[in-house]
Amino acid sequence: MTLPSLLPTPTSVTDLGGTLPLGTAVAIHAAELPGEADPVGILTQRLRATAGLSITSDADVPITFAREDALAEEAYRLRIDTTGVTITASTSRGALWAVRTLCQLLPPAIFGPGPMPYNALTLPHVEIVDKPAHAWRGAHLDVVRHFFTVDEVLRYAELASQHKLNRLHLHLTDDQGWRLPIAAYPRLTEVGAFRDGTIQGSHRQLENNGDVTEHDGIRYGGGYTRADIERIVTECARLGLIVVPEIDMPGHMQAAIAAYPALGVDGISHGVHTSFGVSNHVLNLSDDSLQFCRTVLAETAEMFPGSPIHIGGDECTTVEWEESESVRADLARRDLTPDTAQAWFFHEMISHVNSLGRPAIVWDDGLGVPPPAERELTGDVIVMCWLDASYGVAAAEAGYPVIMTPYRSTYMSFGHHEADDLPGEQLSFKPALTIDTVASYTPYAEGLSEEARSRILGGQFCHWTEYTRSYARVEHLSYPRGAVISHILWSGEITDRESFLDDVLAPHLERLTAGEVNFARNWR
Repeated sequence: MTLPSLLPTPTSVTDLGGTLPLGTAVAIHAAELPGEADPVGILTQRLRATAGLSITSDADVPITFAREDALAEEAYRLRIDTTGVTITASTSRGALWAVRTLCQLLPPAIFGPGPMPYNALTLPHVEIVDKPAHAWRGAHLDVVRHFFTVDEVLRYAELASQHKLNRLHLHLTDDQGWRLPIAAYPRLTEVGAFRDGTIQGSHRQLENNGDVTEHDGIRYGGGYTRADIERIVTECARLGLIVVPEIDMPGHMQAAIAAYPALGVDGISHGVHTSFGVSNHVLNLSDDSLQFCRTVLAETAEMFPGSPIHIGGDECTTVEWEESESVRADLARRDLTPDTAQAWFFHEMISHVNSLGRPAIVWDDGLGVPPPAERELTGDVIVMCWLDASYGVAAAEAGYPVIMTPYRSTYMSFGHHEADDLPGEQLSFKPALTIDTVASYTPYAEGLSEEARSRILGGQFCHWTEYTRSYARVEHLSYPRGAVISHILWSGEITDRESFLDDVLAPHLERLTAGEVNFARNWR
């Protein structure tokens, strides 16, 4: 039996020769493994739902889970021979990644809705020893510009888990909507979650900071309940994913200001942003606004236990601060100027997030690269690099832990090809992001010293949804490019691009097809 190609490619694969037919029933023997992932449940569900196998204690073929604490946190060993299947790991997440590999050793139809004939379920005799190249392997989804249901978010999470990603980064607040329930500020989802319409076509930022009138005029939005968030967090933990919430501040805050105008500089509600450009309406940095942020972050930490808290910090304009006498006077009382205010704000918020027992994450342009003195941040803080890999290099050299997601190689919001739009309707960012460019991505950017290299936590792909109006379109833009990023984050950089695309990615598309993933068929 020829071994199928696996994505991500494991560290070590040894063909032992021979095959193991699963028959009509298997026995699954669980082990006590630390962590919240559910490898036994996920494997059982797949074998029952798709293949119709019975799970009985006396079946001829055993699938045995074993614990070995000497293995790294997400590492695993998978052995298949005449005696059955043995999965060895030190954690439940490591065992789950073994289950994901085990499923890839079966015919692609195992990823579909079923039914499939039981006699097709034959495994090769093999020993696989595997571990990830990077600790942070993420998939990001913007649920603000376009809103997605809990089931759609969990579908996105399931695909991420199938590709051995371990972080789901949710962008929950922005100028165009507020999706997260905050008990202390109910108007955030009562008012801030809805905009008067959605722009048609493409749009550049207006010089006068106004909104557009050429939107469709259809009220748009939605928000999650606490029960929704609990379901997302719980199911993602089962899938081996930590959910990372992002509350963008002090810019990207027009939806919050629409709900609570006193947070803004002029005290006026300008409505939730209908343009996709960056709004100049930012927080006023008063004591009340800072308390608002602290309360929001505290409630966020409650809803997302154990996760870092992303506080954004990107694209914050200082126009309103510079033009407002009251803001300038308020800043002067703190010995601040509009140019130094954001660094001070970060110190306040990072300190607060750390007091909640969590690390904070900021976008790289919030830090300033290379970091000027007034932008040096203290505390437990991670820099997420999106602008350019050189910014991530500078942050790592300055001593910060870094997550690498430079937009020109990891942003799924860009089309696969230049001609992907429809007449009169923009469907993605420009220019195109080809599969070859994605395959050249590496978290270890050029110019890193050995010491700084150790500070690169990993990376992720990001999906911003300004022009992604449906979940089907999310999948179309995210895959198969997201699978390439997943491979790099687990297996390391791709050294032979054509061989990888032909021999690893192309066969993997059969699994995506079986799983009814709406991936781009024109990916090359």
